[in-house]
Amino acid sequence: MLMNTIRLPLCYLFLLIVLISCTKTEELPTVEITGLRPDKARVNRFVEVTGKGFRNLLSTDSSALFELFIGGLRCDAAVMSDTIIEVFIPANAVSGETCLEWKGKRICGPVPFTLLPGNGIPNSFQKLPPYPGKKNRPSSMFSLNGYIYIGFDDFWKFSVERHTWQRVADMPEWATRTSTFVIRDKAYVFGGLTASAGNGANTLYMYDPVANRWEKKASMPGAGRMDALVFVYDDKAYIIGGHEVYNQPVNQQCWRYDPQTDKWERLPDLVSPAETEGHAYRIGNLFYIPSTMLLETMEFNPVSGSWKVLSSGPKTRFSALHSSARWEMVYQVMANQVFRIVRRFDGQVMADSYHFPVAPGDKQFQLFASAGEELFFMHINEQTYENEFWEYLPE
Repeated sequence: MLMNTIRLPLCYLFLLIVLISCTKTEELPTVEITGLRPDKARVNRFVEVTGKGFRNLLSTDSSALFELFIGGLRCDAAVMSDTIIEVFIPANAVSGETCLEWKGKRICGPVPFTLLPGNGIPNSFQKLPPYPGKKNRPSSMFSLNGYIYIGFDDFWKFSVERHTWQRVADMPEWATRTSTFVIRDKAYVFGGLTASAGNGANTLYMYDPVANRWEKKASMPGAGRMDALVFVYDDKAYIIGGHEVYNQPVNQQCWRYDPQTDKWERLPDLVSPAETEGHAYRIGNLFYIPSTMLLETMEFNPVSGSWKVLSSGPKTRFSALHSSARWEMVYQVMANQVFRIVRRFDGQVMADSYHFPVAPGDKQFQLFASAGEELFFMHINEQTYENEFWEYLPE
């Protein structure tokens, strides 16, 4: 009898231990957010939420059991490892706190997310902070290391990520209607109408963004020119056409510049004058140039140094063309519209019938550069002479 009265409490004790054990297993494992990489970004970008215990956010079949919010907006997220969650910043994102919601529990990080300005809507234009330099004067424009550089004699750089302007070193002399190119993190400005040359110049200046200084390089042996076309292949620049004297016939010469040796080499002439307000563009390892006289497209093979006129291609004048990083397409800028050109499987070039939207207002874009897949345009307002700056985000 005494033994039975002793066993009863022991049974209750065992049951109590089991209940406590079960309660402990139901407690949520540790999940912690420690930061963001980066903590500032534009829309349509990926950022990483850092922390620990992120594997616990997945069920046994690897489907997500959590929701991630930035500034109160739910964002698409994926667990990459126990310490990293990859998050996509949507077009309607806002700045704010980064938080997880998981099994009724809310976990927030110590570092807030800051949304940087940018155009996140594909196939659209966005007006950016205007160029702060001299009115009606910007003449050279190039893209280098996440910045867009624009200048005349005073030069400025625009941060693609932060949408801010900063003054940089001025060119040694003013120049307009120049040609620009970038090779191995150095920018080059060739020719144009300068104070010293009067008409087309054959001078070449190199800009070093690290040292923030300009250096004069070897001048082109041929006659000086303005509005020349340029493209880069195998770390060498090809300078094509251009006016020797403003509004006079176009020069059909083609020169190659090697920055490693600082020397120039003349190549076979063009088969037809190049369009002076056009731009060379690349598809694969071939380059294409609009022709003024033929209203056709010329193809250049830099390996063989040979030219030919295509039977198909965009039949247009006064166009600026930008190669997509994907190479199978280019974007053709004509006045204030953007057209897309695609490459057929036979290697020929054809104009796509689809065109992109017109920029707001009467915009005749004068300078352009690209950073990744984004295109940046300079327009001088004909009424106010203000230097308007625009971005176009392709599809």
